[in-house]
Amino acid sequence: MKFIWKSFCDAGVFYFWRLVVLKNFGKDVLVVGAGHAGCEAALAAARLGANVILITDNLDSVARMSCNPAIGGIGKGHIVREIDALGGAMGLAIDETAIQFRMLNKSKGSAMQGPRAQADKKEYQEKIKQTLENQPNLHLQQDKVIAIVTKQTKNHTQQNHKNSNPPENNSSLYTDNFSLTENNSSLYTDNFSLPENNSSLYTDNISLTENNSSLYTGNISLTENNTSLPADKDFLSVNKNFSSVNKDFSSVNNDSLLSDESGASYQIVGVCLADGTVVRAGAVVLCCGTFLHGVLHFGDYISSGGRAAEPSSEGISESLRQHGLIVRRFKTGTPPRINSRSVDYTKLTEHLGDAEPLPFSFLHDKLPDRPQAACWMAYTNPELHQFIRDNLKNAPAYNGQIQSTGPRYCPSIETKIERFHDKEHHQIFLEPEGHNTNELYINGFSSGFGRSIQEKMLRMVVGLERAEIMRYAYAIEYDYIPPEQLKITLETKLIENLYIAGQLNGTTGYEEAAGLGLIAGTNAALKIAGQKPFVPARDKAYIGVMIDDLVTRGVDEPYRMFTSRAEYRLLLRHDNADRRLTPIGGEIGLVNEHRIERLRYKLDEIARAKKLLAETHDANGSLTKLLARPETTWNNITERIPELKTISPTNAEQICTDIKYEGYIKRQESDIERVRRLAEHKIPNNTDYTAMKHLRIEAKEKLTRFKPADLAQASRISGITPADIAVLTIYIQ
Repeated sequence: MKFIWKSFCDAGVFYFWRLVVLKNFGKDVLVVGAGHAGCEAALAAARLGANVILITDNLDSVARMSCNPAIGGIGKGHIVREIDALGGAMGLAIDETAIQFRMLNKSKGSAMQGPRAQADKKEYQEKIKQTLENQPNLHLQQDKVIAIVTKQTKNHTQQNHKNSNPPENNSSLYTDNFSLTENNSSLYTDNFSLPENNSSLYTDNISLTENNSSLYTGNISLTENNTSLPADKDFLSVNKNFSSVNKDFSSVNNDSLLSDESGASYQIVGVCLADGTVVRAGAVVLCCGTFLHGVLHFGDYISSGGRAAEPSSEGISESLRQHGLIVRRFKTGTPPRINSRSVDYTKLTEHLGDAEPLPFSFLHDKLPDRPQAACWMAYTNPELHQFIRDNLKNAPAYNGQIQSTGPRYCPSIETKIERFHDKEHHQIFLEPEGHNTNELYINGFSSGFGRSIQEKMLRMVVGLERAEIMRYAYAIEYDYIPPEQLKITLETKLIENLYIAGQLNGTTGYEEAAGLGLIAGTNAALKIAGQKPFVPARDKAYIGVMIDDLVTRGVDEPYRMFTSRAEYRLLLRHDNADRRLTPIGGEIGLVNEHRIERLRYKLDEIARAKKLLAETHDANGSLTKLLARPETTWNNITERIPELKTISPTNAEQICTDIKYEGYIKRQESDIERVRRLAEHKIPNNTDYTAMKHLRIEAKEKLTRFKPADLAQASRISGITPADIAVLTIYIQ
């Protein structure tokens, strides 16, 4: 408890430091993409005091729910509550815009339960956009980013890009009118040219040379090293009409942040827009979702796009490849939306929300008084299954049209039928997309089939015989960055101060994306300020589990969070996310005093109740022992101690869980301590594993690929054995 209060006091020092140090040092964080990752990244960086610019292709698409109109679920709901505990926006927004709340796995223990809510998609978007617009230090801008802009570091000539996949031997990479050559070469798109080494960027009156060079537009000049900005200008951009998010860039020299052991070949300088404008930043967070080289599949009809009716993002992938990063492809999809008036609800099963729903945000004691909408359940049938099998030759994922891997835990209807051929039916859910629309989302019916097949399939479902499709299903392929190329902070290993978050990391889901965005945005701001990074450990947050899984194990399919992925899930319940993370958020400045005060009150109430239980005895001992029995309920306790009736239901539930699972929790804490001792053994970034004679060949390959930061992280890499860890321990000591 003393540590927690000290943390709260130290937070005040941090707030002062933010105002003084960040302001003088430079505080520019640029976020690309305003999906769920980008929004949380921008908000987190801005809360830390950094001046932030969030650039997106379309401001009307901020926080759009591309797929299901829902937030939360098993494992996912935990992440949403962790985001909220760290001051994020997702929990607050869904509380105010949801149309149905359900606690999943309610019959199981609290560690396995997962809050979920149906959202009014339009209202949710508007709420998040309003939050962004009202956030101090945050500027929104609609523009198209086509490339990153970097400068070389002293490590550039030492880097060996054997694991990368850029073009070889002065060759060219083409996509439509885009050309990127490897050595002393040019990047062209329309009238835009960016040569690679000691070269110039020209578009109309714009010139940017890479090393010890100058950037001109009108009367603006900014040199790359020993940078200067005329005193009569209060903005930074190659576009003289753009008001900068960093008015003091001339005082920033990020070279001082570049560690000698970073191994990075490049350092980020900013991004280039489609019109040639270069927007500079101390750190960049890429949150491009499914937009990088996105390709939509409607049966045999193929079109480019990041999602339906929105263009894909071209250029960024090539820019990343040119810097040595590996870029690969994943696939996902979305189901059709139908008109609710065309559904025969008499043949479906109604699913209502909870009578007493639990808010996602720890700032809310109760939810707004809004009517809850019903969802409906239907089933597939053998006739439909046979029809799908007969038409697999027309499915892009089965006829060779799609080559990339899709999500295992959210498969298309054709994949479900083919993979689970012994099942006679599958559940599908009809979920409303809002109070003011007739659109219904068909959960469990994602497909890449063409229009005519989709229509026939849907009308084979009982209750949907007259279904009218308003938006057709489609599959989408897109680029992602294999996450083993990232540090645990989500910064890329090859490009200093470039962070990757969201679906671009190889994940799937709004919640996973938002959690990654929050951490990436936080660490971008902290890095620019010269502060230590923040990454929640596996025993502190599901977000920490996810990040550790991604960077130490990589992905061969889109990553989705489940409670089963967390070995310490008894400690990582959705109901105690604030107890786990808000004190940390207070230390680094992510959460405000109001949230800290609410947590203080909660901790006091829980401590008071536990003290009273321990001091009150009956013939068999303290009431703590009585409550530890499986059959004892909180009501049994309040009958003996009436004053405990004032304890809030949510706090009472946490007290019961803490006491009933105390033995298991202590066992997990012992395991955690053992892992922490391993984590104390740091591994230098430049370690040459190939020189370790007693390491197995597989271990050398895996360790070289993932470059673990410590022995604990090394032990979690797939294929690394205890014997390998023993050998590694000897070498690093």
